[in-house]
Amino acid sequence: MNVRASVEYCLAGLAQLNAEIPAGSRARLQVRLYNSLPSIAVFKADQHFLVSSFLHGQLAIDSTQIEIDGADTVMGEEVQQELRTLWSIGKDVDLLDWRTSVASISL
Repeated sequence: MNVRASVEYCLAGLAQLNAEIPAGSRARLQVRLYNSLPSIAVFKADQHFLVSSFLHGQLAIDSTQIEIDGADTVMGEEVQQELRTLWSIGKDVDLLDWRTSVASISL
């Protein structure tokens, strides 16, 4: 798998999405890029999480999903802490010019 190409593909899609959002709401879409091994994949809606692990030789999306109902549960708090950690080590990406933003970030 070509990680750089995959990241660039995702950023291009996010840039396109960002362009379609009304200008007054664009600040709500924030993207950060980090250079670290992934730990978990998380899909979150309100207080409901679907969490999967990155197992060797398998995409997280194809792994078993753990359903967590409640951000205030022990597992919900652990997932949120992991997301805060990843966010803190990430570098901001300007979706209006993402190629320049990521030029200094090692992919």
